[in-house]
Amino acid sequence: MNSKKIELKEVVFFSFFIAAFLVVSVFSLIYGDFVRTLVSSQSLLSIVIYVLFLIISEVVAPVSSLFILPLAVSVWGSFFTAIITLAGWFIGAIISFWLARRFGQPLIGKIISINRLEQLSCFVPEKNLFWAVIILRIIFPVDLFSYILGLFTKVSFRAYFWGTLIGITPFSFIFSYGVRFPIQYQLIIGSLLILGTILYYDRTRKKIMGWIKSSLKNID
Repeated sequence: MNSKKIELKEVVFFSFFIAAFLVVSVFSLIYGDFVRTLVSSQSLLSIVIYVLFLIISEVVAPVSSLFILPLAVSVWGSFFTAIITLAGWFIGAIISFWLARRFGQPLIGKIISINRLEQLSCFVPEKNLFWAVIILRIIFPVDLFSYILGLFTKVSFRAYFWGTLIGITPFSFIFSYGVRFPIQYQLIIGSLLILGTILYYDRTRKKIMGWIKSSLKNID
């Protein structure tokens, strides 16, 4: 598959992802009471199911759990949702990294395309891997990089553990509190993000790659 087709698929994916998240977020604001009648906020089982879904979504990349986060906020509120979302994402990321490091490409190739992981591995520098984990987690809140770091780098488990925890923590709170924004603000932000993705995706991706490499070179 040539680079143009890959880029088009990524643009379509991210645009759809933003639109779908926006729809669910607006739905949760309008029908939050209805959601709460379906899911008991005091039910331990519902919390366990939510966290398990997050873990599975992290391991079976690129399935995303963000679509249900606004619904979770409707049930448990922003702060508690951020905490349990962080727990689910983190456990899933650790499992994904361990699977990649322990079983390698024969197993991971059954979950996601190895060619796709190799294409994304260009984002990962050869040095300063601890800082690379943090930066990559902040910029790309998707778990494909758990497989990439496990397969194609020698980053230690300790560095991956702490780098992942530091990198994903802000996103759990940003998304959990962001879905509380008024509907009109969410529509404006979502529309701008979709438009920006369509018009500037390739240019932005190249700039991000350059920024990552230059930033890590300056770290001693």
